[in-house]
Order: sequence, then structure tokens, then C-alpha cells
Amino acid sequence: MRFLVKVNIPVEAGNAAAKAGKLGETIRTILAEMKPEAAYFTDDSGQRTGFIVLDMQDASQIPALAEPWFLAFNAGIEIHPGATIGRRFFIDHGMGVVIGETAEIGDDCTLYHGVTLGGTSWNKGKRHPTLGKGVVVGAGAKILGPIMVGDGARIGSNAVVVKDVPPGATAIGIPARIGLADVRNHLTSPRLREWMEGTDVFAYHGFCELSIDGSWVKATPAFDKALCARANVAPLEFDGMHDSLFQQFDASGRRHIEYLTMRGVFADVPFEQIIADWRVLYPKVFARSHDAAPDFADELERQ
Repeated sequence: MRFLVKVNIPVEAGNAAAKAGKLGETIRTILAEMKPEAAYFTDDSGQRTGFIVLDMQDASQIPALAEPWFLAFNAGIEIHPGATIGRRFFIDHGMGVVIGETAEIGDDCTLYHGVTLGGTSWNKGKRHPTLGKGVVVGAGAKILGPIMVGDGARIGSNAVVVKDVPPGATAIGIPARIGLADVRNHLTSPRLREWMEGTDVFAYHGFCELSIDGSWVKATPAFDKALCARANVAPLEFDGMHDSLFQQFDASGRRHIEYLTMRGVFADVPFEQIIADWRVLYPKVFARSHDAAPDFADELERQ
């Protein structure tokens, strides 16, 4: 366990030691006896203040030097000396963070308080997680076992992750990411089509991708049964193994939803890009944004 130890050498004691030519010797004694991993001393109006980092089992191991100049702060962070840590690694708040012996952390990663990078066995060899570059792990999350969390992934607070998380995914138990596509709704009402600049193409229509048993599966937000009945389409089913996207045809055989362009998958909503493109595709929508947009359920009633 690492302790941040603040060393205060009071003004009077510091001056006395300095007059006796023993101030440097005192500091050297501190460093020699404690063997800190890091040390930093300043001189503030005669009061020598230092911060040193010690790796020990508990605070009782801090050497009992003659002067009561030491105050230990347990940072509550346990990082095994065998862990591999990249550059610009940041632990926010810190308390309760545990990083195991064979854990590997890439550059620019952030961990919040209560995070555990732990193992699931006592087997020798690799038994702790590997975090890629730019990974963010929320408070209280547990990442367990020799799994890989890909570059740019985000782990939600209090998630328990025991399987690989692909790059750019967000994991709160089941890794997921946002999918966006342009779709044509062949059942668009004339009023809604007029609102959409005379088109029935909806840019950036959203769906979800879930990582289940090593495969990405698509699932779209769906209508409830009542709305499906009014739209004359069967409710979507999702079995966790096959994609579940909107149907191409309704129950009468009429064209329903047509997926035109897959714009890709994202760890977070590309809000600025969507708004910029919508302003080009649907300028009238922004010009009259104070007007209420047609409600899809109401439009079904009108048809």
C-alpha cells in the first residue's frame, strides 16, 4: 500500500538544525531510513515541508524518528508493484482503487474511486485485465480476469465486467455502442413528409449494438404492441443472436422501412456532426423549430 507522507520541519526546529549544520543531515536521515519512492522538499519561510511516497503494509511501519514531524495519509490506492502503467494515467478521488499484479494500463486512462482491476484465480501468469489507450472506468466498477478492454472504451459505474470489451464500446454489464443509419420510411404521411423537406429519408436513425458471446448484434428501439398494431407491423423480436431491425414490409406486404446507409457505430452520440448534417438536410426544420413536429402515432390515425 502506498502512503503519502507529509514531512513538516517546524521553523524553530528547522532553524536550530540549520544553525547546527544538521538540517541537511536530518533530511538525508529521513530519506535513508524511509527509502521513499519519491521525495520533494521546499523551504517556505524557514519551514521545511516535504512530501514523500512510501510503499509499506501499514502506517505503523513508518520509522519512529526522534522528531514528531511526520503525518501519513493513506491514499486508499493499492497498486501492485508488478502492474504495468502507461503515461498520463489519472486516478480521480482515488479511495478504494485496487490494481492487481499483472494488470496493464495504457496511456491516457482514467479510473474513478472504488475501481478494481482484479483477478479471478490464483493461477500463475496473466490473471488481471488489460486496458487499452484512453479507457475511462467509472466509480465502483470491477474489471476481473485476464480480459482486454479496447482503446477508447468506457466502463460504467458499478459495472462488473468479466468479458472482453471491444474498442470504443460502453460497458455496463453488456458492452454496447450506438449505431446510426439513414433509413427510408415508405409509410411516411404527407404531412410528415412535408415537415421533412419533402423526403421520406430519415438521417441518423439510431439503433443499438450489443456484444454478446463475442459477436455484435443489432437491436433497434421498437414500437410497443399497440403502436405496431396501428402501423400494421409485427412487434420486433430479439433473441440475442440475430439482428433485430425494422421490418422491410408491413403485414399487408407494403414497403415499410428501408435501410439505405450505415453511418457507423460510436461510443457516444456524435451530436455536433448530426446537427450540422441536419441543418443541411432539413433547413426548414430549424427555421420553424418553434412549431410542433407531427407526432408519428397521430399521423397513423390520420392515414
